[in-house]
Amino acid sequence: VSATTNNTGMGRLVTSFDNGNCKPDGVSDCTAAFQEGIEHCLAENTALLIPSGEFLINQTLQVSIADGSLVLRGEGKYISKVRASQDSGMESIFNISYTAPKYHESTNVEFTDFELLVGDANYGIYSALITRSYFNRLSFFGGKVAGMYINGWINVVDQCSFGGAIGQGLLLPGNNVIVQASSFEGNAGHGIVVPWGNQVSVVNTVIEGNRGVGIWAARCRGCAIRST
Repeated sequence: VSATTNNTGMGRLVTSFDNGNCKPDGVSDCTAAFQEGIEHCLAENTALLIPSGEFLINQTLQVSIADGSLVLRGEGKYISKVRASQDSGMESIFNISYTAPKYHESTNVEFTDFELLVGDANYGIYSALITRSYFNRLSFFGGKVAGMYINGWINVVDQCSFGGAIGQGLLLPGNNVIVQASSFEGNAGHGIVVPWGNQVSVVNTVIEGNRGVGIWAARCRGCAIRST
């Protein structure tokens, strides 16, 4: 991968990569190109731009945060697409892990403006611990367990759509989490599942046409649902 970095005027340097053998045709294997791009951006503290098209991923992409942050930005919610290889037994398209020594420090991840075609992978995005992160204008379609699983605090899910999951739309344990202006439609399980949490808010969100309940919550203190 040949990376070129430029300043887009958006307040952060953006890295785009020479696709090489990775073509946005939904057939070529783009796993190595994406993984190298992610690692480059983590090292250089830049954002990774996902071009328009459909990119096939055959193995889980690892986002390991030890210090710094990562911004992954597409060209539009339904314009830049990342597809999980089918029948591959993938755990997730993205696995976000936090390896910093201090538990209270932040992960600082921002994913915005692209679609995750999860299919029969377990998750589109999975993180056992994530903090102060922002998921904006993402579309999730599919997911054997859920479209996304994020466990942590001070995270925001904004203007995202979750549909077609074999399991739940969103699995969301955590504290001080906001889901806003999003939609959960046509999932085989529940729309949103909060197995535990404190101060979880669901605001101005459409939840309909799921086979399970709209929101299933247990051990959720200070949780609020407004204009849903």
